[in-house]
Amino acid sequence: PYDMSFRLHGTESTPPPPPPPGPEPLIQVDTAGCNTNVAINNAVGQSFRVSATTNLETIEVWIKPELYYTTSYGMQVYAGEGTGGTLLATSPTTVTLGSQTGGTPSAFQGFSFTGQGITLQPNQPYTFKLVRLSQYSGAFSMCGNVYPNGIQYWLGTYADTPYDVSFKLYGWLHLALESLSWQASGPGTRTINP
Repeated sequence: PYDMSFRLHGTESTPPPPPPPGPEPLIQVDTAGCNTNVAINNAVGQSFRVSATTNLETIEVWIKPELYYTTSYGMQVYAGEGTGGTLLATSPTTVTLGSQTGGTPSAFQGFSFTGQGITLQPNQPYTFKLVRLSQYSGAFSMCGNVYPNGIQYWLGTYADTPYDVSFKLYGWLHLALESLSWQASGPGTRTINP
């Protein structure tokens, strides 16, 4: 039997391949205390900031289905505050929801950005835009100013400072490697401390 242990510390590194998003979002604006019946119309947006260098994986937005009609949505992410900045990516995910009368529940709906190479920098503003693709739209959850690092964009364009959209952001963080220590016990045991 051999034993092996190691420690990682760091400041600079090449990131490993991305793991799947963890069960916990990096940013979360829930629906508690929010108005969950505000029409999406053509679009709605929300700006945000991450606290560390992050590879964007998924953004979820809470959507209430339309009462009678099937609806569809797409998502774009822009650099900067608002949707006037550079378009960084369009999610390949199209979310299609049945109607409320058909039994489709309100829920957070995910838009994947996995594999698009979107690296978000800490404390820099970014904005997502949820876009209606169908003739009709459902509703989103509009909250009072509960998220301090961004604001809602009414119709995807107009800054609506006192409000935020209910959303969750998933990704993986770049962690810097300062040092690596490796030790094994058994025949041919070696200890390395760079």
